Amino acid sequence: MLRIALPSNADWQDPTLDFLNSCGLGVQRVTTRRYTGRMPVVPDAVVLFQRAADIPKQVEAGAAEIGLAGLDQYLESHPDGGPSTLLVESLGFRGADLVIAVPESWDQVATIEDLVEDSGLAQDGPGFRVATKYPNLTRNYLVDRGMSNFSIIEAGGTLEAAPAMGYADFIVDISSSGNTLRENQLKTIDGGTIVKSQACLFANKDLLSRDDDALAGVRIVLELIEARLRASEYYSIIANIQGDSPSQIAGHIQDHPEIAGIEGPTVSQVFSKEGETGWYAVTMVVSRDKVITALDHLRAIGGNGIIVFPTTYAFEAKCVAYDNLLVQLGRTPVESTV
Repeated sequence: MLRIALPSNADWQDPTLDFLNSCGLGVQRVTTRRYTGRMPVVPDAVVLFQRAADIPKQVEAGAAEIGLAGLDQYLESHPDGGPSTLLVESLGFRGADLVIAVPESWDQVATIEDLVEDSGLAQDGPGFRVATKYPNLTRNYLVDRGMSNFSIIEAGGTLEAAPAMGYADFIVDISSSGNTLRENQLKTIDGGTIVKSQACLFANKDLLSRDDDALAGVRIVLELIEARLRASEYYSIIANIQGDSPSQIAGHIQDHPEIAGIEGPTVSQVFSKEGETGWYAVTMVVSRDKVITALDHLRAIGGNGIIVFPTTYAFEAKCVAYDNLLVQLGRTPVESTV
């Protein structure tokens, strides 16, 4: 059985389920109040809904084989040499940064170097007090940049009020737009971004190394997620073009390699209902930012009936994330026989 831990938080649950559904990994459960569900495309998988911040610890402890949460949450909870590993670092949603935020009144502090220098001016005093929910990431980041005179105040809930209330000098917290920081007279500093975070997927290697059935389920999840993420950067285009031969049509397209598709265009004969000859259908896949360029070129060479639609999956010869996992488990990825 493959146990998949997903966030139950209101701000996490809907975007997570929407993302998985877009990957073909839809989750079913009896009611929204039930904290278990199933993922029909993965045989014998059970979905466990938990607080996002708790999921990395639960996967680390062996309560689930794989989990989804923020990269900031995973890195904070992952000890060096622990059994968990990142499968997909960036899933493309819930983006936010873990940042250092100091009072706006600190005119002399604009960079991380300024902050470190100021901390060194009072080596005999108590040093800076830093309020955060991320003690491990905060401590490592500040020490790596030369700050030694500080103390960590672990706090939950709203941190932005900590400096104004007087129980911390500055904070380290997650921020997406920075609006809440500004409304509380706080500012970020250059070099003060600790982690650029978004949703990520991770797994317990020890559990998967002992359970081939669970590993097979993880492969399904990784194949679909990786292909969906890759496809999100591309659009498929179909156009009808009249010409002397498929090679001539392909040549016109390949005059612009940047719109010729991942491997090149596919050209096939069209049997016109009016009986006209020399019509061909061109199919190609182009990157999102080249759609208008491709449209203009197709029109210029006589393209008609042009259809553009998003690509659902883009599979490659191998699933990179799954092969990386196999290597970490001490197994050899299967080589292509072609």
